Amino acid sequence: MTSNLMPGGNAGKTGLLKHLARIDDLAALERILPLLDRELRQNNLDGGLVDKALQQLYARSTDPGLCSRIMRLRNRLRARKILGRDLLQPLDDSAVGGTTLWDELRQLEKVWQQATGQPDFTAKYKILEKIGSGGMSTVFLGLRRHDRQQVAIKFLRRRFFDSERVQQRFRRECEICPGLDHPRIVRFFEAGEHDGGGFLVMEYLPLGGADRLLSDPGFSPAIACRVALQAAEALQVIHDRGIIHRDLKPANLLLAEYQPEKSHVSIKLTDFGVCRQQAAGGLTNTGDSLGTEMYMAPEQLQNAADVDFRADIYSLGALIYRLFSRKYFPVGEYAPLNTLNPDLPAAMNDLVRSCLRHQPEKRPASAAEVRQQLQQMEAATARLRTPFKDIAHENLYMS
Repeated sequence: MTSNLMPGGNAGKTGLLKHLARIDDLAALERILPLLDRELRQNNLDGGLVDKALQQLYARSTDPGLCSRIMRLRNRLRARKILGRDLLQPLDDSAVGGTTLWDELRQLEKVWQQATGQPDFTAKYKILEKIGSGGMSTVFLGLRRHDRQQVAIKFLRRRFFDSERVQQRFRRECEICPGLDHPRIVRFFEAGEHDGGGFLVMEYLPLGGADRLLSDPGFSPAIACRVALQAAEALQVIHDRGIIHRDLKPANLLLAEYQPEKSHVSIKLTDFGVCRQQAAGGLTNTGDSLGTEMYMAPEQLQNAADVDFRADIYSLGALIYRLFSRKYFPVGEYAPLNTLNPDLPAAMNDLVRSCLRHQPEKRPASAAEVRQQLQQMEAATARLRTPFKDIAHENLYMS
């Protein structure tokens, strides 16, 4: 995907072909068709991509003559034949004054951006390197040109460009995220379209996810409690807005600050790619399970379409257990946390077990309630400044 984002690359030029489908001026089409012919004759274009753009243009055109020309061109492309003079006017390089197909398409892109308010991506951002990837998207480190600030830019994977369901999920994420303004949520700056797909720009947090803490020698129960508290706070914020995250896990809690010697940590919730709004639906089929299996509630494993905020409460319980055991997941017959660390309050076991109830109605009523219980145990965990001990235990599910 990196090559598709590099200015001036062949793949980047190919991304301009989407603007063929936006032509609404016959004169513009008359200018572009001979240029398109030249690029095709020189094998500079993917005929399939051209055909798809022309198909979209044909579908929205109401001019019979224009439709006829588009259909003849598509027939030639599907037959894999070089375009003949019966279809396009012979190209006279002197007549076009050095104009290229890409000049014309970039002009169409500017007109479209001005009309729709979409950002001009390459003028605003420079891609530096790939820093992560997920099931539906890839994240790059970018540079915001106007202030030289580094940002994280999330792109939908190219293989999902033709999936309307995935496109809808990504659009929903782009709509939801910029409105989430809170210290416990990753800051989102803007969203838009580039190179045929969507992108989402957010703050760059170089320390990575809280999953790295699980192998850090300085990680302590005091820090674990603070991470759990802040995760509960983040969930409370989004639940109050009718948003269910559906993929809470350490990797989706980014570290804004981390000073183990002071037992200080600050996290921000990220990755709303499979989130769900309680008032919205239709993006998950019955039987679909979205999320990360070890943190997913039983009802989410069976059908992610109908879950409510209590699925996130289950994930929060799994997260708390993971943070305080450091090495284990609460699967099957899992050990109480205070058998792994006898200094932990027994109330921590009770909290985890209540979050992990199979029946959603038996779990805590809200993330705020979980947070309140954690606050009551914070002082006890704060006294445990020593790193975790490695305690072997039978029947534990290790990562």
